Amino acid sequence: MDIWEQKGVTYRPVAIPTKLREAGYYRLPPIFTVFHRISRVFQRSAPFLPKEPINSAIQYALNHESALRRYCEDDRLEIDNNAAERILRLIAIGRKNWLFYGSERGGRTGAVLHSILASAKRSDLNEFEYLCDVLDRLADLGSQAELHDLLPDKWKPKM
Repeated sequence: MDIWEQKGVTYRPVAIPTKLREAGYYRLPPIFTVFHRISRVFQRSAPFLPKEPINSAIQYALNHESALRRYCEDDRLEIDNNAAERILRLIAIGRKNWLFYGSERGGRTGAVLHSILASAKRSDLNEFEYLCDVLDRLADLGSQAELHDLLPDKWKPKM
């Protein structure tokens, strides 16, 4: 007898149908529904002390239920923010080096450059090539709309 049967919870595994998998719909909301139902049962009936890690985990899952459901509905969302944290880690490592920008204006310029280069890296671009090409094109820029085309997610190299 497993723990779910002991708690009186009946469940059945949710299989992803082939047609849905082929259509790219692999995040099934019923999985989260079952998960949250089980979490609520544990919260009510399990003898956990308030400071125990399992109780904290269950409470966290229940508090963030809407965010998990949003993740199911929008395939652009990631389940975690590891990519953003990796980029922020680079900022934390270089923080001491950036104390010497020279002025507040220099610090702002550096922050803008770091943000643009982080976006370029996230878009799988060669940052050096991207930056060289954008700096060359900035001199010949005609309108604000053309500036939008130079952002890392829209950028196309010159032929």
